[in-house]
Amino acid sequence: MNPFDVGFGKVPKIFLDRSELVETTLKALKDENSLFQTSLVYGMRGSGKTSFMTEVSEKLAKDDKWLTIDLSISDGLIEDFADYLEKESKTNQALAASIQSLGLSAFGLSASFSRKEEGEAAKIKIESLLEQLTKKNISLLLTIDEVTNTKAVREFASFYQVLVRKKFKIAILLAGLPENINQLITHDVLTFLLRANKILLPTLGDYSIMDSYLKTFGKGGRQISSEVLTKMAAYVKGYAYAFQLLGYLLWNQTENKKRVTDKDLEAVLPTYQAYLFQNVYTLMYRQFTGQEKLFLKVMAQNDVLEVPSAYLVEELGKTKAYVNVYRDRLLKSQVLTSPERGQLTFSLPYFKDFLLQQAALEAVEI
Repeated sequence: MNPFDVGFGKVPKIFLDRSELVETTLKALKDENSLFQTSLVYGMRGSGKTSFMTEVSEKLAKDDKWLTIDLSISDGLIEDFADYLEKESKTNQALAASIQSLGLSAFGLSASFSRKEEGEAAKIKIESLLEQLTKKNISLLLTIDEVTNTKAVREFASFYQVLVRKKFKIAILLAGLPENINQLITHDVLTFLLRANKILLPTLGDYSIMDSYLKTFGKGGRQISSEVLTKMAAYVKGYAYAFQLLGYLLWNQTENKKRVTDKDLEAVLPTYQAYLFQNVYTLMYRQFTGQEKLFLKVMAQNDVLEVPSAYLVEELGKTKAYVNVYRDRLLKSQVLTSPERGQLTFSLPYFKDFLLQQAALEAVEI
């Protein structure tokens, strides 16, 4: 069976460079470290945000003193929270009798309720349930993935702040793209999120990548030379999804072999590139603004690895201040890095090639 996982949203079998961060987060939550009570997990698409949250949630759920609830984005986050909290509370032996005595049917939502009334009834139910959790010394972890600056998310975050002020034993992990998290925390009514713990998922280390590939393929009876391992790490560029994808393709390519060769690696690269373009970069590109797309395409047209900011000022015909605005945005989105002052480079494997291909496609008139 292939040990690499190219699906989104699951904890892969090989969870590289994240275990220590997971354990640190778990320890802080269990120690009731106030800094970790509200945490924002951010990183680019494919960086492992969902996997990280899932791992934390699943491990914490094994603790008798914790309940965990994973919410999906919807227009009724508070109502969903109330329903899931009631369901999880009823399945907990320490809480079941207390929950039964509450007579929660009194808070049931009638079809004749307005949306506002449904929300208020859900809040009453949530607070009543949290009171029971607190009495039993049971804590609650909420996780919400793919958060954006929507009315439903803002209302939920505001209600969560109320629950924190009332000293309920509740913690939350919110995950999203860097630009979406930034829009959320800078909203006028959610400035408390500026003080939240920030968990930035770092890129994978080259040596961790090589060591993991060496051990994983070795367990499968396949040897890899240091030269091929070095190339594999270079093709991954620290990108979590790319690590899984390249490993997955190369595992299938060498299924009946005892050695992974440079020829095997070269054979999977076209498919590797195509999957990156199709599964990640196309969606990522759609979410850029017109000016961000232009900035990236102009940068891609330069032949050097590290592009000077001065080149972009000249080619775009804009001021240095204008270029710096988009430079900072794209650095925050993590598609670019700045290896040294005044220099920019692409952080993702084959992203420059994708942009050049995209520019060529857009130039074709039909």
